[in-house]
Amino acid sequence: MKMLDNKLIIDIPKGMEVDIEKSDLKAGIIAFKKRPFSYEDVISTLIDRGLSPVVATVTNSNVEKIVALDKLMDIAKCYNGDWKPDWNSKECKHNIMRTSEYGITSSSVYNEGAIYFKNKEDAQAVIDNPNFRSILDAIYKD
Repeated sequence: MKMLDNKLIIDIPKGMEVDIEKSDLKAGIIAFKKRPFSYEDVISTLIDRGLSPVVATVTNSNVEKIVALDKLMDIAKCYNGDWKPDWNSKECKHNIMRTSEYGITSSSVYNEGAIYFKNKEDAQAVIDNPNFRSILDAIYKD
């Protein structure tokens, strides 16, 4: 934080943004809220872990959905860290699904070939995040 030309300059903490609704500029109160996680944040996190994107050749008619599936896999890797589903374990694995709206299914005994999340709350966070809606729509809507 510093003063410059009668202006207070604040370093916004990483992953945060100014909460306009809870800030009171007249009183000098600046409130922050967690910034919604973006796909750019996912890529940055994966690169920090030593994983980098590659380019593949895909048929034109499949590009949008395959790219969206790849992005959802990246998002799941980011949320799951080093966790991988263990199908010999009774722990629940959670995946996103869609009927008339988005939801979550969980399984501990069978692998449907879906993209799984370790925590149900993480899968729900992806569904609720407006930055990821176009990715989910490309996968689950016709």
